[in-house]
Amino acid sequence: MINLLRKNRKKLVSENSEKKSSHAFSKYLTYSIGEIILVVIGILIAIQIDDWNTKRQHHKEEVYILQSMYMDLTNDVENLETLIKWTKKRLASVDTIAKMLENPETADKQKFMSLQTNLMIDNYFVPSTGTYDEGMSSGKLSYIQDNLLREHIFDHYRLISNDRDNDNGQYKVTNELILPLFVEEVGATKSMAKTFLKSNNQLPELDLKKLAKSKKYFQMLLYTKGEEYQIGDWTNYIESATSLMQRIETSLKSF
Repeated sequence: MINLLRKNRKKLVSENSEKKSSHAFSKYLTYSIGEIILVVIGILIAIQIDDWNTKRQHHKEEVYILQSMYMDLTNDVENLETLIKWTKKRLASVDTIAKMLENPETADKQKFMSLQTNLMIDNYFVPSTGTYDEGMSSGKLSYIQDNLLREHIFDHYRLISNDRDNDNGQYKVTNELILPLFVEEVGATKSMAKTFLKSNNQLPELDLKKLAKSKKYFQMLLYTKGEEYQIGDWTNYIESATSLMQRIETSLKSF
């Protein structure tokens, strides 16, 4: 009888111990799962905050790029308008010179000489691409969220970088053709040499009658008229830049 009671007691103790152990493990498991959930939630919150900070920083960069590019484009438009103004003045001088040589006997020689300096000065467009170049090299142009605006930016800077044949061609014409002819036909005369060298010389005086029959001189005038094509390009650049500025302004106002 005593042995039977001892066996029953051991059995009850063992069962109670197993119940306690099972309950403790259940509590531990619940606690562990809770900790894991909290850690996961913390990680997700941290990722969300980091993503928000990144987007905020990218947005600041986007605003800076667009504002800087707007200023670059503004400078470009102002420079192009000045180039067009001075080039038209230069072309008008060419027309005046040609008109004066129709009647070289009555032409005002002093005025004719003053107009010659316009033939030596050519104009070329150097675009402001600092913001665009930096954005391309750093990859920050990708921060611009408006896909159409970003494509417009690419199109504009492709235009002013690739379609420059008239500028490049006219630069070559001026330096390799116009200036040598100018020096030969006009520069190597008494008055012109005295103006630039500030000394007397034994060169012959400029003969307008002779110049009026010079094929080389009129060839030089015709070369200069090629700048009309530059004006056409510059006008296109202004239109493209102005359109892009309007898109940028609209985008900045939407922020």
